[in-house]
This record gives sequence, structure tokens and C-alpha cells, in this order.
Amino acid sequence: GLEIPIAVDNHYTPKSSNSMETICRLNRENSLLRAQLDLAQNRRLSEIMEIHLLGEETRAWDLLNREIKLLEQSADLRQNAAYYLLAALWSLPDDAEQSQRYLCRAVEIDPETDTRILESEQALIRRDFFRAESALPPVNNITLANQRAKVLYYKNDLDAAVSCLEKLSFPLSAASRILLAIIHLKRGSYKDGLEQVEFLRNLYPDSVKVLAVQAHLLFGQAIETLNPHIQYGQALFVDSRYFLPNAGQQAILTQTHQCLDHLLRVTEHGENPVLREWAYGMLVSVSMILPGKDARLWINHFQVEFPHSSLLTLAYLSCGLSVPEDLAGYCVNQLPDSGDNLQIKFRLLISRNQFEEADTLLREHPDEFVEMEGASLANIRFSLLMQKQDWAAAADLAAKELDGTGKRRMQYLINVWSGQQ
Repeated sequence: GLEIPIAVDNHYTPKSSNSMETICRLNRENSLLRAQLDLAQNRRLSEIMEIHLLGEETRAWDLLNREIKLLEQSADLRQNAAYYLLAALWSLPDDAEQSQRYLCRAVEIDPETDTRILESEQALIRRDFFRAESALPPVNNITLANQRAKVLYYKNDLDAAVSCLEKLSFPLSAASRILLAIIHLKRGSYKDGLEQVEFLRNLYPDSVKVLAVQAHLLFGQAIETLNPHIQYGQALFVDSRYFLPNAGQQAILTQTHQCLDHLLRVTEHGENPVLREWAYGMLVSVSMILPGKDARLWINHFQVEFPHSSLLTLAYLSCGLSVPEDLAGYCVNQLPDSGDNLQIKFRLLISRNQFEEADTLLREHPDEFVEMEGASLANIRFSLLMQKQDWAAAADLAAKELDGTGKRRMQYLINVWSGQQ
């Protein structure tokens, strides 16, 4: 809470001759005190926002809730609305109704509360990109500029997102630089992203968010130079036989390994379990490619801390190891059929020769598979038929493809694979 000592002299009695001067002096003192309170509260709010930004979301949310409980016990002051607005923003993805209650409280305290970023976020959740962007103008501060760049990122207009932040008339904040690094990651401009990260690491050497973004960028850079035909998103848990890193590439992968190891050290008491789980998965990937590292050792550490992780399942599959029965059963029966889990289930079912179940999954979620794999439905089904060794069905599918490189590739693979059996 706030601990600002306020001294009140109860013995002071103004003389009538200079009462106007006294009132003016008291007004000045009250204004100064109010400014000090505002500054202290803004500083506290900024501290909480920075903790959240740097990757300690749970701790930041706990601190914000604690401040709000204290505010509930005091008089309504206009500057307190910012706390409720921030709570509305952070609770929005998980609890829209609670978010609305926080928003109403913010507007009740200060009817002039600027709600543009919250409106933009609400539209983003609905994937209404036009509304998410049109809610923001005039974009006259760095927070609104960051939100506009975020909307462009989600629209996949990555060049415009970079331009939005690089052509500002005001300086970039730490949040801008993290966002810019993430945009560069998706854009594949890893070197530019790492420039932003280098600036951030000097300020926040132990930030889990910055370390995670740096590891992402380094790994993307390594994969790009190792095999430019494989996109970064496809590179996680690929067969290490595709990669034979030279000295320069090994140096980048070693940096990636050190970065991930550092992330695990700064969260060793269990802070940010989501990033810890991801870091273990990445360490398995890096260790598969980097000579002298043992991927199975990281799988063992991973298993101890996250025994039911879908990423752990993927790590087993990628290392050519059998997925333990309890983990396989959990993934197939408990994980939702959405996002990355869908792809992991698909691979798991194929590894267990459950081809019909894998095909059912593909038929039930065709759009999600196409978006996730970055490939056509025909290509994904072709891969399934090849794993199944159903050469006739694969040839039939290839025959229906339009003439071109894709069709010739399918026919070539059928001839090679069927001839090896």
C-alpha cells in the first residue's frame, strides 16, 4: 500500500488579516500533496505493469488484486480508475463478465476513463480486426501505438506492424521493444529482433519474457541457416538428421541453449510454469541438433516436472522414443482437440499405428490442420497415407492433384517409399 506520511499541525490558527494568503498557501500544499499521491500511485501501477510485461504475470495479477482491495477501503479518487481499467484488461481473456465489472467500476470512479485499448482488445478476441484498429485513433501515445502494432501483428500485416513502431515521433518503451522483437520473430527478420532483445537484456537480464523471446529468435536464426526450406514453426521437434550444423550455426545453438538454461534458473521456484514447460521442449529440440548435448537427459527432467505435458509427448516422438502409456492415454483422452494439441494427437496416433483415429481427427478439423501445418489438406492426408503404407490410396490422391511440382513430388515419394518396403 501507500505509505506517505502526512503531518497535520492542529495548533495552527490563521489570523484574519492574512486569511486569503493562508487559503492560497493551503491550496498550494493540497495540490502538492495530491500530486505526490498521484505520482506514488502512478509509480506503483507502473511497477505492477512492468512486472507483468517482463513475464511474471501471476505475481503482477496478485499485486494488482491486493492494491484493488486496499482501494475498496478508501475514498474514490479519479486516479484509482486506472487500477480497475488494468484489471479489466488482464481479466478479459479468461473472464469477460469480470472484466466488464472492473470496467464499470473504473468508469464510475472516473467517467472520462480512456477505454480505447480495452475496446480494441475485446474486438481482437472476436477477430474483428477492423474494429480493433478503428477503436484506437487518435494514436497519440506509445501505449496506443503498441496496441495498433499488436492488431497489425494479429492481422498478419507484419511489415505495417514494424513500420508502425519504427516511424513514431516518440521514443519506444520496453513494451514496444518486446512487441517489435516478437513481430520480427514471426516475420523471420531474426537479426532485427535480436537487436531489440540486446537492448532489453541490458536493462532486464533476468526477465523470463525477454529470455524466451531471445531463445525463440536465436533458434529461428539457427534453423534458417541450417535449412532455409524449413520454416521456423515447422522446425520444432523435426528429425535432427536433417541438420548438420557448422561452427557458426553451433555457436548460435549454444547461445540458444544457454538462454533457455538461464530461463529455467531464474524460474527455478516454479514461477511462470507455461514458459518453463516451453523451455524444456525447446531444450530437447536444441539438444537433438547440437553435438555434445543429450536430448534424452532433458526429456527426463521434463518428465519429472511436467508428467502430462503435450510438449513432452512431442519430445518423445521427435527423439524416436515410445511415449509412455500413461502419458499417451492422457494426451488422447484428456487434451482438447484444438491448437497445437491437435497436431500432437495426430502425430501420436500415427506413431501408435492408429491410422483410422488419426484420419477421423483430420476429417473433423480440416481448417485447423491446414492453418497449423501451413500445407494443403491433400498434402496432410498424403502424409498420413504414406505413414499407413497405403500406396494405392496415396497414388489415387496424387492422381487427383493438378499437374505441377506438388503432384510430381507425391508420385516420386510413392515410388521411392513403396520400392523400399
